[in-house]
Amino acid sequence: MRSRKKDKTRRLLLDTAERLFHEKGYESTTLDEICEHAEISLRTFFRYFESKRDLALYDSMRNIGRLRELLARVHGPAQVLRELEALYDFMAIELEHDKNALIRLDLLLNEPMLAARGAMLDLDTEARIAGALAAGASKEKVLEARLVAIMIVGGARSVLFDWITHQGKTSLRKAIAEIFSAVRRSGFAPSVSK
Repeated sequence: MRSRKKDKTRRLLLDTAERLFHEKGYESTTLDEICEHAEISLRTFFRYFESKRDLALYDSMRNIGRLRELLARVHGPAQVLRELEALYDFMAIELEHDKNALIRLDLLLNEPMLAARGAMLDLDTEARIAGALAAGASKEKVLEARLVAIMIVGGARSVLFDWITHQGKTSLRKAIAEIFSAVRRSGFAPSVSK
């Protein structure tokens, strides 16, 4: 029961912030306004989130958590690539079925402070993927692992831009599948091994 109440409060804060960010803009929206509209005290807010930025980046941070869990449990370049493709496909399905995803992604890509944080998260993601692909590999293969990671993360960012530009009318899942197909065709993915 307590867990459901916490989830409900977290969702209320996220939904309220999303609506206000869309109506007023990220910078113009204050924590006090979010709390007032959600009918929650500022003290309660800080039990759930550390900052306004955490509200805007909630989905991104959740997905990074998923990625970290995946990379902690899989081993070997072939398994890492298979599992990454499945995770990215799952995230694409979530976005395609989320009626507010376009609004949130547009905010993340066009609000300078959030876009900068997103770029930093992308660099971290690239490093984590490259590390997983190159685990135990020779020095020569480390560069190839990094290139594969850049193709995956950069490709995902590119198809998200395209998806937003076309107002969600393109298939995000198909575009994600094309990224992994291109990675396999690159010649780097199969050779990223010991």
